[in-house]
Amino acid sequence: MVEYCPHCRRVMPEEFVIDINRNLAERWGRQVRLTPNVAELAHALWKADGNIVNRDRLKAAIWGADGACWPQYDENSLSICTSKLREALRPLGIHVITVHGAGVRIEVDRKARP
Repeated sequence: MVEYCPHCRRVMPEEFVIDINRNLAERWGRQVRLTPNVAELAHALWKADGNIVNRDRLKAAIWGADGACWPQYDENSLSICTSKLREALRPLGIHVITVHGAGVRIEVDRKARP
């Protein structure tokens, strides 16, 4: 189950925390620093509770819902953010999965250990 706290903008599925105020991901007491855009991406994926989030929704989460600045951020920029998030969360047993033609989702490896 995922809880969302609008006051501190933290997403807390069980033992895993993303704090986008401090741009941190944490699991097992280990912290990983994220860039602001990557933290926003992680936050959008956690709010989806493991469901696929399409690329337009991810762009809106990172660069704004109105799309005003999207032209300067192409698909490559979103792919770079996704790759950075994938690499940052891998040591925490968190998998960022690209579903071709649909979007991106996030999955917690419950068997992984620190």
